[in-house]
Amino acid sequence: MSVRLTDLLSSIAAKSGLLARKCADLKALNDKLLADLEEARAETEEARKELARAQKEIDYLRISHALSASDPGDLDRSRQALSGLVRKIDRCIARLEAEE
Repeated sequence: MSVRLTDLLSSIAAKSGLLARKCADLKALNDKLLADLEEARAETEEARKELARAQKEIDYLRISHALSASDPGDLDRSRQALSGLVRKIDRCIARLEAEE
């Protein structure tokens, strides 16, 4: 009977050691995956910001093209009008951010 209990205890000890190692491995994997997730989120946020900047640039170029196409001889006036629009948009954005 004591041999059987000793065998059971050693079996339990071996299995608990194995479980402890697996637990440690899983914790390490979890930490790595959390770090990867955070990095992916940061990359996604950066990509969203870049997309927003690119979209804004496209909008500016469309407006610029539209303004210059209506009067190709007066490029300076078109640029001034576009700059005025950009300043107006920036003021609106600043007001919206201040309200939040």
